[in-house]
Amino acid sequence: MVALTTRLNALERLVGGPEAAALLEALNLSVLPSVMVRTIPRQVSDPLHQAMARSLTGPMQKLYAQGKVLEYLSGLAEHLRLVGTGDTSDSVLNERVAACRDHLLSLEGKLPTLVALAETFQLPAKRLNAAFAETYGQTIFAFITTHRLDQARVALLESDVPMKALSHKLGYSHVNNFITAFQKRFGQSPGSLRNQAGKPLKPRIA
Repeated sequence: MVALTTRLNALERLVGGPEAAALLEALNLSVLPSVMVRTIPRQVSDPLHQAMARSLTGPMQKLYAQGKVLEYLSGLAEHLRLVGTGDTSDSVLNERVAACRDHLLSLEGKLPTLVALAETFQLPAKRLNAAFAETYGQTIFAFITTHRLDQARVALLESDVPMKALSHKLGYSHVNNFITAFQKRFGQSPGSLRNQAGKPLKPRIA
């Protein structure tokens, strides 16, 4: 969990009185003091996770943290506006689909379920998947699987990363699943490709 505590007058100085009032109302915090626990998508709360830069100290650390808090409050206000209005116009839908793509490309390892993605981006699962396919030509998991396998091909040609480590990074529970998927896409096994590229084939650890 990540949390931000601030005085009302400090919040008003940061974002302005009307915006502060709207934010508190959307969070059901119009009566102070009070506490409300809500699930907020990770991409909205990420700036708070990044606020305490370990490489900075003193005034620079304070300035950096304030910038991240402002980024968080701006994202939170926009998220609450969209959820509160139920706004799923074409422009909003396109924004959420693009955000979903960026989120997927930033992940390593096991992928979230479609239901989890739909919850994160505040859209019905079927609508999110259909809109994604319309925009990018593939369903969500076909898109990210293709992307990850293409990444794997480059890694096999340009590095000697062990096959097991590569398959784990791409989210496969077992290296054999990765080999099967890779061979289906490219018509040859990962080991065969690596041998052709002249890379030493490291022994696979079962």
